[in-house]
Amino acid sequence: SHVSISAEYEGEAASLEEKAEAEELEAEADEVAAKEELAKSTAEQAAAEEQEALAAEDEVSAEKSAQKSIDHGIQAIAVLAWQSLLSLGLMAFFVLRLCFGYLIPSAV
Repeated sequence: SHVSISAEYEGEAASLEEKAEAEELEAEADEVAAKEELAKSTAEQAAAEEQEALAAEDEVSAEKSAQKSIDHGIQAIAVLAWQSLLSLGLMAFFVLRLCFGYLIPSAV
């Protein structure tokens, strides 16, 4: 009967050891799963940040394009205004010369 009790304790110890090993493996598996989840969320966060950066870059590009268009428009308006002033000046000169050319003899 002494041998059977000792065998019983050995069996119990073996089963407790197996339980401990199983729990340890389970804890390791949980840790690996947690690390995988962290890596996945980190990758998703990096992808989201990259998307944000691309969107910001597109926005800056669109703003630059709009500013360039505005600058070209202003430049075109300035050129037209300058040409109009020159045309008006020439017309005024010739009109005045026509009107007063008879009163003031030309040098030529």
